[in-house]
Amino acid sequence: GVYTIQAPNKFYELDGSPVLTVAADTYQLKDLKLTPSKAYLDEVQKQVDAHYAECATKTSYYDVEDCGIELSYPSNLAVSSSTVAVKVDESPTVAIDDADSYYQFKIGPGKFSAVITGTDFSGNPASENLTGAAGYISADIKIDGDKVVVTFN
Repeated sequence: GVYTIQAPNKFYELDGSPVLTVAADTYQLKDLKLTPSKAYLDEVQKQVDAHYAECATKTSYYDVEDCGIELSYPSNLAVSSSTVAVKVDESPTVAIDDADSYYQFKIGPGKFSAVITGTDFSGNPASENLTGAAGYISADIKIDGDKVVVTFN
């Protein structure tokens, strides 16, 4: 028999029209290529947005960096004794990396701004404006039932 193949759920799309041919003691599967669907990308994007929004609530420069936002370095303040207020100006955008399309994703830099407040090197109260972008971040993405689950490492 010859069978038409369908995507396993709404999170995947099939390219072309793959078919499964089954005969006695043999089968042939031709042209099967699954790619993430718009629903998959939308759900990953939603969770990436939430992650960076959570990162922006942190007030320690190093905690913000550890969370995945790379900030410019202040010129006249010690970061260890300062607090930072981060704003997500543009959340990093999730896309499929065409270079290695087997569910590999890339995350754009996004755009962040911050104000760091503390004491300058002369001992006076001071603040500086900083800029930022998405830094290194790794994530595991899996489908659990009917949900996409993104776990940031």
